[in-house]
Amino acid sequence: MKRLTTDNPKNNIETLMNYCTADKDGWAVLKYAGGEENIKLHEYTARCCQEHGCKNRTADFVAEDGLFDCCDCPVAIMYYCGSQAAENNAQFSAYEDTGLTPKEIRKMQSENAKLRELLKLALQDIPIAASDFCEYCTVCKCRKDNTCEYRMNHSECINASGFRWQHADEVEEVLKDENT
Repeated sequence: MKRLTTDNPKNNIETLMNYCTADKDGWAVLKYAGGEENIKLHEYTARCCQEHGCKNRTADFVAEDGLFDCCDCPVAIMYYCGSQAAENNAQFSAYEDTGLTPKEIRKMQSENAKLRELLKLALQDIPIAASDFCEYCTVCKCRKDNTCEYRMNHSECINASGFRWQHADEVEEVLKDENT
């Protein structure tokens, strides 16, 4: 898929898609307006408000959502459309930075959910598997024939001894936040 967000537009579509973007401080910036390049949207909007007779509309007033009561004003509409465009551009740019298509992302999300479930099962099954395959418990040296110096059977001994898979902490950390 051809990238639509760019710092150097090469045609009209790219120019349109990148006309209002966010700067490094998060301000919406117009590429060109009022004879200037890279002008902050709230500053340009305040000038337009003053040109249309709204003398008390400063850049700070506009930046603090002061135009919310001006919903029928074309300048306020331009400001909110520009703010929306800058936010959409920033999020779309982050998406394009992944290099993935929506289909690929959905596939990865599905695979990730399946892998999480398998990891949960692995955390539960590994101590059981260890008790089936090891000759001696490494902590108390009990035998699989249930002779244990702590007078418990082998699987209880494995659990009581704190047997842990060497990657258990890492897996638990991955599983901790189910939304990632």
